[in-house]
Amino acid sequence: GALTLGADLNYSTFSNGLDLSQDGHAILFMRRSIGGTDRPLRFAYELGIGTRYRLLEWDAVLKLGLSMGRGLETRLGNGWIAIDSSVEFEDPSGGRLTKLDATVGISVSPRVKTMLQIQSSYRSKDVYNVDFIPSIVWKLKPKSYMLMGIEARHSPIKTYGLKVGFWRDF
Repeated sequence: GALTLGADLNYSTFSNGLDLSQDGHAILFMRRSIGGTDRPLRFAYELGIGTRYRLLEWDAVLKLGLSMGRGLETRLGNGWIAIDSSVEFEDPSGGRLTKLDATVGISVSPRVKTMLQIQSSYRSKDVYNVDFIPSIVWKLKPKSYMLMGIEARHSPIKTYGLKVGFWRDF
């Protein structure tokens, strides 16, 4: 099946009015399709390894994920819908981050795609977060893309941010 290699890099700083807090992660991952890519409904698994900085601690991270998606035909253009699930195990803290994300996208031209992501996460012994991320993806060169979006996080501390991503098809 098709293979994707990538890096998930994230850094955020936020304040609750009294304290400044920082967190982030760097996870290298590989995603491989399961079964043929000629089917309407497609599946993939993901394996990742990296590190997370949270509450002044560094933890090693192991990520396991499963995704499914399918193409769509709309009046606005061809598109897709995907559901991604994952669990990230943190060591030595023993923490676990569980995620369930949904993405809907439409190719509005050969070089531009729009998409909406809804990302949800729950950390063991912690809070539930939901992020809404409308984005635009530009094809920079054949097989190279850039994503820009606005992220609105709904959790006990509401935050807003800019999401930037790059990827290349192999």
